[in-house]
Amino acid sequence: MENVKIELLNEGEDLKKVKKLINKFQEKNNLNFKITILIDWNTKNVGYFFYGERKKKIYVNPKECEFNEKTFGYTDDYSMSGTLIHEFAHCLDEMYEIHGEYISYVQQNGRLILNKYVRESDLGEEVAELVCLYINNPYFLKLIDPDRYKWIKNFFKTPTTCSLKKFLKIREDWSNSIKKLCWKEWGIKTLKQNIYFGRRFYIVKDKKS
Repeated sequence: MENVKIELLNEGEDLKKVKKLINKFQEKNNLNFKITILIDWNTKNVGYFFYGERKKKIYVNPKECEFNEKTFGYTDDYSMSGTLIHEFAHCLDEMYEIHGEYISYVQQNGRLILNKYVRESDLGEEVAELVCLYINNPYFLKLIDPDRYKWIKNFFKTPTTCSLKKFLKIREDWSNSIKKLCWKEWGIKTLKQNIYFGRRFYIVKDKKS
């Protein structure tokens, strides 16, 4: 059963990917709610969401998305697919009330600064980016922060296989600049199906959070 409606004449590969992920997410977690994907060419934001009891909508402005770099499944993902899953993650935050519990988690464990946007935003956006990565590339999140991966896993199951094989497949599609950035920012690179780690500093202690 499909619960995702796209109000477009041509879905395109990005939107088909999002539709498949959201439907699979609902199947994995025994959920059954309708959500509509819409295009807003006029918004200055790359995307936004509307969460209501009866209507749930996620919007994207393709003009603000990144098409030159292949970024899907990375920690800084402005692809159309990544943007829509980020907005879907906001809906999940509302549904599961993740934000409230995450405040307590952060007070004990610090923040996970996945990208510049998270650094400059509130915890609501940090939750959305965390959930987005958990949905799109869970093994990558597990590599970055295994404890936070386990914490998110308590809320729901990811629709994406959490395995090295799947991570390597997602990584294959990244642009070379993103692969280099992965090593620079996270100290993670692969060579002949092996993962290598460098020194990483990404947890930020913030007593006010």
